[in-house]
Amino acid sequence: MIKLRDYQVDASKAGVSYLQSHKSPSIICGATACGKSIIIADIVSKINEPTLILQPSIELLKQNYCKSQLYNLPSTIYSSSLNKKDLSNIIYATIGSIKNRVYALKSIGIKHIIIDEAHLWTRDGGQFIQLADELGIKSILGLTATPYYLTSNGETSEIKMMTDVSIFKDIIYDISIQKMVNDRYWSNLEYDLHGFDESLLKINSRSGDYTEVSLQKASEKNSIPKQIIAQVEKRKKEGKKRILIFADSIKTAENIAYHIPYAKCVSTYLSKQERKEIINDFNKEDNDTKVIVNYNILGTGFDCPKIDSIMIGRKTLSLANLYQWIGRGTRIHKDKECCVIDDYCNNIKSFGKIETIALKRDMCFSLEINKPKASWSLDINDRKISDTILNESMYGEKLIKYVRPTKTIEECLKEVGYDNKNIEDLSDGALYSLYKTFNSKYCDKKELIDYICKKLNLPKRFKNG
Repeated sequence: MIKLRDYQVDASKAGVSYLQSHKSPSIICGATACGKSIIIADIVSKINEPTLILQPSIELLKQNYCKSQLYNLPSTIYSSSLNKKDLSNIIYATIGSIKNRVYALKSIGIKHIIIDEAHLWTRDGGQFIQLADELGIKSILGLTATPYYLTSNGETSEIKMMTDVSIFKDIIYDISIQKMVNDRYWSNLEYDLHGFDESLLKINSRSGDYTEVSLQKASEKNSIPKQIIAQVEKRKKEGKKRILIFADSIKTAENIAYHIPYAKCVSTYLSKQERKEIINDFNKEDNDTKVIVNYNILGTGFDCPKIDSIMIGRKTLSLANLYQWIGRGTRIHKDKECCVIDDYCNNIKSFGKIETIALKRDMCFSLEINKPKASWSLDINDRKISDTILNESMYGEKLIKYVRPTKTIEECLKEVGYDNKNIEDLSDGALYSLYKTFNSKYCDKKELIDYICKKLNLPKRFKNG
């Protein structure tokens, strides 16, 4: 009999209740190391209806499928990479393999879709959206530790909540980082911050993060590979046994691994078998010091509880990336006291420690549905960072900064169809929703509130709100 943690029980109940109600697509936010694989298996075992579970990688697929076997579920795997294409009422699949089997899935009567690492799937639509539409399924449950995206308008970058910019419209359950830390489900984290000159960095206008060229130039200027190579030896002498390194490119990763005799580089250049062998060796329960250097491979879905040292040699504006990287070291293991985070690129200095990340839920009036609805935001150190412009020029200071826009309040309101005349017809709740909409995005909070109150001669109670 599987004994679930208290939050896993509650998350599973929330997931089952959602899938049975067929509301709009929603999310369970689960902090890294909370056991999402177990939660998925528990949900599937309780709804007892044909369900498709999608994973973004074969490593995560195998991990999730193995947990389903603990429940003796009659589940199957559908993945070309694993040479298994078995259909059943409970299918664990990768999207590339299953996307063209719409007719077969309809014949089975698939009623629900569960998506692991949902933040990787649904921002721009693509294959998953097409599959869900062709199946006619609205009962879609996503799971992720990072329900937010890094976005760009070509000039500035912002962090946006998935509930604002994807098919997922609500977070039905939040397994918070604070819960994991307070109940000691996370390993202790210690941070060692190293100086970094950011002057060569440039933002990619499409992704919102830094360009690969500028990252490599900054890496070379700061001698990050040399620093990491020397630090690996230091951590080894301190007794660290599993060291995971995040580099800014495949070239840098290969260079670092080349200069450390017991290190391996994991990249897209490796065959599936080579990658499997390296990861399996890294996961062995032996007492040797082992090092993996990677670029864009092991940030999500890589589960090795023994990791006790993480080195970050890549600057990012993506909080999701930073959280996922550090999250590889949060799992508890009997042989480790803590995981040490060596940050060579001011990421922690810019954002803050990941233990302080928190989701906040507010109620605001929705103009679209003409009633109150939940609104989610993201905080670090009690400081809101979602819908806040990230400024690349603040070297050596906090990354988060409000940048005053050039548009006036009147121009902003007119742009979305609210001129002075029809603003007067809106209720206090609708006006407050307008303030929430434009705060951070276009105009200063106090200026907008003062503008609306002055224009409509609203009572002081609203102005203070």
